[in-house]
Amino acid sequence: MKTRTWLIAAGVILAAVLSGCGGGGSSSRSGPAVTDVQGAAVKGILKFADVTAYALVDGAVEASPLASTSTDASGRYRLKATHRGPALIRISGNSDARMVCDLPDGCDDGAGGTADFGEEVPFGSDMALEAVTVLEGRGTSVNVTPLTHLAAAKARAAGLSEAAVLLANSHVANLFDLSDDLVALPVIDITDSGALERATATAQRAALLAAALYGAAVEEGQTLDELAMAFLNDAGQFRGESALPGVDLASIYRIAQDARYASGADLPAIATGFDTALAAAEQLGDSFTTAAPSDSATLAALDKAKALVAQVRTIGTSFISEQGVQQFIDELDAAATLVSDDVERLAEALGYAMEAIMLVYGELQAGAGEEGQIESPVVIPMGAVEVELTIDGDVVTVTRISGLGDDLTIALTTTLKSEFGCDCDALDVEDGYASSDQGSLELGLQGSLGVPALTLNIAEGSASFAARVDVAGNWHEEDLPNGDYSFEDFYEQSIQGAVDFVLHARLAQTDETTGVELPFGAALEGRLELSLTGFQAESRNHYEELCGDEGCEETELDEELLTFGLARVAFLGAVDSGSNEVALNFAFEADGKGLTQREWRKYQERWCYSGPCDYEYHDSGWQDEPLEETASRFVEGSFSLVLQINLDGIAEASRIELAGSRQALTTGDVALKISYPGKQLLINAPLEAAEQGGISPPVVTVTNQDGVIATLWVDERGETRGDIRVAGVVYATITEPNVIKITYADGTFESLQ
Repeated sequence: MKTRTWLIAAGVILAAVLSGCGGGGSSSRSGPAVTDVQGAAVKGILKFADVTAYALVDGAVEASPLASTSTDASGRYRLKATHRGPALIRISGNSDARMVCDLPDGCDDGAGGTADFGEEVPFGSDMALEAVTVLEGRGTSVNVTPLTHLAAAKARAAGLSEAAVLLANSHVANLFDLSDDLVALPVIDITDSGALERATATAQRAALLAAALYGAAVEEGQTLDELAMAFLNDAGQFRGESALPGVDLASIYRIAQDARYASGADLPAIATGFDTALAAAEQLGDSFTTAAPSDSATLAALDKAKALVAQVRTIGTSFISEQGVQQFIDELDAAATLVSDDVERLAEALGYAMEAIMLVYGELQAGAGEEGQIESPVVIPMGAVEVELTIDGDVVTVTRISGLGDDLTIALTTTLKSEFGCDCDALDVEDGYASSDQGSLELGLQGSLGVPALTLNIAEGSASFAARVDVAGNWHEEDLPNGDYSFEDFYEQSIQGAVDFVLHARLAQTDETTGVELPFGAALEGRLELSLTGFQAESRNHYEELCGDEGCEETELDEELLTFGLARVAFLGAVDSGSNEVALNFAFEADGKGLTQREWRKYQERWCYSGPCDYEYHDSGWQDEPLEETASRFVEGSFSLVLQINLDGIAEASRIELAGSRQALTTGDVALKISYPGKQLLINAPLEAAEQGGISPPVVTVTNQDGVIATLWVDERGETRGDIRVAGVVYATITEPNVIKITYADGTFESLQ
């Protein structure tokens, strides 16, 4: 909640600061000049492919190339072109060219087989990839990807003028929510997990989307050219998710997620962003996207810098209006119920309930035998928690959970949808036993869970489990030489597995006294997906007994250990703040990195057969061991919350995304993005814990759809400093000697009061 409040304040302050007067400026282009062009080609990485640069003149590609070369073993190229103005870079295959397969399901190996992710395949002479750009007579990066190929096709359809080139690149960048110059986005080999992890979040996103765009075409049985033609026929848009023929946006984002998993890279900065983007595509359904190019895409660099300030002022004026701020805060407050302490308790209860249900179905199937052998109701202890269930054939209902608060209520009914598949192997050993069972289970479920202020009603849902259960035990008894008797017993159970839920549910605030849903309370309704993979739950018991002539001493130690894996939550639906209802997508992902939570209980008793003795009894009760994170073992995570609201002065509904990630023990990142057709503004702040506690003042960057970047920081005197850059070149400086002002490269300035 503190992070959210800080972001709102940062956005409001920034908008208020950048509210001065406008400026002006112009640029001109004269005569041909040698442009040093360098870049890379990916479909995945294209090695030893032909690279040719062409001038675009009067809406046509010149017959004679400006220059040509080849990509190297890393897919990179460099050439010099004597030209100013629009140009096309074409990557063509040949008999020696190779392509690194970056499709999760593999690639055609050219010999009738399938090459795996990361393997090389031929890139033949019948294959080509293009990008269009405007050469300015100075060093420039032009990277060629399936995304730029789509933009090149759009520019061809619009006449290949300079404006057509710039608008086409801007259109495709905005379509995929990329805040940068499309052809300048770095090319990353997504099969190299290290390279992918080192890249910026925008570069990671672009690289995975480029692979996914090609993968979606292959999945649909299309070439990239055929996909581009369909894209143009649909006015440069994609359907959200459709059963109709052709590539849709949802399929692209699904493949991008699959490619992320296939890469093996750890990418917390973008993980949940793909989840919310996929959810938005699903909500769109058969309708088309409404992407548009930036209206400042064709401006000169200096004018783009000035346009960024004007854009911040427009967004800021809309966003900081009383109505706009209140609406945004209302929706965030309503959405915050998704991550409140009460929801955490409901989620924990659901986890215990489903674990108990799985154990009961396992016993029913592996069958303690015939019907009626498991008595109903049954109580299953789980450390400090107990779960009570009733059993009626294949229907199991959780009626009570104790240990999570007396005010927790639950009535959750499950029905077996598939048999409990069990591959079981038991082994008797001397003075002990061991078994290893593997199984899977799929259930239908409905019901409710509640605490006084919040209720989760599940109208319909499904849950699936896959688990391996290992059990081992041994005992030892001995008559000691002095006549005493000793007995020792060890027992250990380990459960490793994965759980997935899909719930159609409503989460609503309720009256704490009556339990009735509040008429103007916050509510969320839609599809909720939860998954947990790579978790391990261990139960250990060590019992010792030593008996002599007078009596016995008993000691028992119970331990419960939970090793955390990867947890994911995604919500697709709507949030109702009581006064307004808007579409909401939320995603959260956390990786426990092997962190283990330990609970333990120790029991000791000393007693006598007869006669006087000192009776002793001690029970520690269940104790939680503090979970300590270190630099190498910490919970890594990310979240993304997206909602649509109307802002004053902006005709179209605005999409607002609040995102954050934790990438190390003491560092993270938070961002606020506001976008609407043709425009987007990203406020980003890397965060780092200060030695004296709290958060160090961040360096804030503000990036718009044209890739213009304003960087702001506070110097040692507490004054605001910064600059505005276009393509890495500084076009304005931000200073605060008494008043904050922006000074542009042409000498004009804006005084910011």
